Amino acid sequence: MAYCFPVAGDSQGRTALPRTTEPPAEPSLVASAQTEVSDLFDASYWQRICPQLHVRSPDEHTTEQLAPRAFPTAQIEAWREKMVEEGFFQVPPVDWSVSMRDLALGVVQLVQHGYTPSYIVVFDELWQLVHQLSDLVKAVTGNACIMDFFAWHISPHTTTDAGWGPHRDRPNSNPLTSFRPDGTPLYNTVWVPFTNATPDNSCLYVVPAPFDPGYATNDLYNGSQPLERIFHGNPDAYQDIRALPAAAGSVISFTHRLLHWGSRASPYSLDEPRIAMAFAAADDSFEPPQFDRSYLPMPPLAMRVALVSAQSILHAHQEPLRIKHERFLYKTFQAQSRRFNPAYAKKVDLMHQHLEANELANPSEQPEGSSVEEDSDDSSVLDVLS
Repeated sequence: MAYCFPVAGDSQGRTALPRTTEPPAEPSLVASAQTEVSDLFDASYWQRICPQLHVRSPDEHTTEQLAPRAFPTAQIEAWREKMVEEGFFQVPPVDWSVSMRDLALGVVQLVQHGYTPSYIVVFDELWQLVHQLSDLVKAVTGNACIMDFFAWHISPHTTTDAGWGPHRDRPNSNPLTSFRPDGTPLYNTVWVPFTNATPDNSCLYVVPAPFDPGYATNDLYNGSQPLERIFHGNPDAYQDIRALPAAAGSVISFTHRLLHWGSRASPYSLDEPRIAMAFAAADDSFEPPQFDRSYLPMPPLAMRVALVSAQSILHAHQEPLRIKHERFLYKTFQAQSRRFNPAYAKKVDLMHQHLEANELANPSEQPEGSSVEEDSDDSSVLDVLS
C-alpha cells in the first residue's frame, strides 16, 4: 500500500496542498466550459480560480515587488565558473517577494480546473519572480529571458508521474558555436521548484559536462546516442550521475547541452508533489524572445494567455491535446499573434497545421474530441520547431 504526504500539513507546519483530483469550487470555471477567447482575457476569471494570486495592471506593482535580487560578486563568479566547467549551477532558497506556497497552490488549482501547470504564467507572481531573477541570470550567463516557459506537477501518489526523460534542451545546437569564447552558453534554462524537490518526488538528475563526451562535441558518434556514449561498457560511469534535490524557492540553471532528466516519483513517498517551473534565457543572436522585452516586466494579460496557449500547442508531444481544445488554443493565440515575434508565430502556425494534418489523415483514430500529439516518426516539423 502506497503512502502519501500528511493531509493536515507538512513537516514545516504548512497546510497541505489539496489533491489535483479534488473537484473545483466553481465547476463553471473549468477549461472545457470556456468557449469565448474574451473570457480568458478577463483578469477576474483567473482570480476566481486562484484567489491568492493576482492579475494587476503594471502601475500597481511596487519597486520592492519588482526589484531584482542582488548577489555578491564573488558568488556570481563562482556560479559562472561552475556553469562553464560542469554545465550547471545551484542557488539556495532566496527571499523572493512572491510566495512559493501561493504559486504551488496556484498550480494545483489550475490543474483542478483542467489547465496544465504552465498556465501559472497568467499570474503576476510568476513574472515578478522571473524579473527578480533577471540580473542573476544576466550576470552569470550573459542571457535574458526569452519567454519560453513550462511548469510541472509531479505527484508521488501514482506510479506513472515523472519528469521528462534524459535530454538536452537544444540537442541540435552546434557545441562549437553555441558557447561564447569565455565558455558561457548562448542558451540556458532556469528551473525553480515551488515545493521541495527530492529523489522521492522527482528531483533533477544530470550528467556533469566533464563526464559527458557528447557535451562539447556532436552527439552522434559511430551511430551511438548520448546515453550509449556515456554508459555503454562503462558501468562505473553511473557514479557520475548527480542528483540535484532542491528546496522550494531555490534555483537550478543549466546549459542547453547538459544531459538532464526528472526522476519518477515514488508512490511510497511522504513528500508533497514536486511542483516547479522553468524558463529559457538566451542571447538574442542564438534565439530571440517570443515577444519584445519592452512588454516586461508585466506583459498584458492577453499576451500571457496567448503565450501559454501557443506553448501548449508547441508542447503537444509532452502534453497531448484534445483536437477541439487545440483549435481553441490556436484561436486564442491568433487574437494576439501580431504582438509576437513573427518567427515564433510561424512555429505555432506550423505546429497547428501539423496537428490538423494528423487529424485529417487519421480521422478514425482521432475523432473529434480525441487527443492529438506529434507523430514521433515525422521529424520534418520537429526539425523546424527545435
